[in-house]
Amino acid sequence: MKKALTSVLVMSLTATFSPILKAQNLVPNWSFEDTLHCPHVLGQVNFCAHWQNFGNTPDYYNACAPSGDMSVPNTVLGYHNARTGHAMCGAINFGTFPDTNYREYIATQLISPLQSGTLYYVSFFISKCTAQVYTLCANKIGAKFTNVIYSMNNPPPFTNSAHVYTDSIMKDTVGWFKVKGTFVADSNYQ
Repeated sequence: MKKALTSVLVMSLTATFSPILKAQNLVPNWSFEDTLHCPHVLGQVNFCAHWQNFGNTPDYYNACAPSGDMSVPNTVLGYHNARTGHAMCGAINFGTFPDTNYREYIATQLISPLQSGTLYYVSFFISKCTAQVYTLCANKIGAKFTNVIYSMNNPPPFTNSAHVYTDSIMKDTVGWFKVKGTFVADSNYQ
């Protein structure tokens, strides 16, 4: 069994307007610090305020967890500090188990919809987990914006069409890598 796992922590989407530069983070609970319940098993991203999963079972890690498995920094996947605060999420970006096209996603609804024709700056941080069982590394990790409401019963297609992504292969198990980029919204994505 081999999987690639990336812990995602900070998600920031800022809009840049001309002629006056003005920025606002449109991602609620961007650092995963606000919790509805402390996680106690894998697959509980929905315990993190404003976040949900669609397509398999990404994980939520928080220092408030009652056991070491879901706590930060000692997780079931190895020792890993959160980038800021005391929480982070983890998702398998590409896996060969239980099938050959296994992926996990996390999602949130933006604080306000994007405006079509507006330039947006997107950034978030990723890091590979330390567990030795996860030996694969992944690239093309990104953020995609949509107006489609996906769910476990309606997972997103595997199109590899993120608006912002990295070509770098994530191998660092200690530090956090900033994925960043800009795009002009072609729809009022939410």
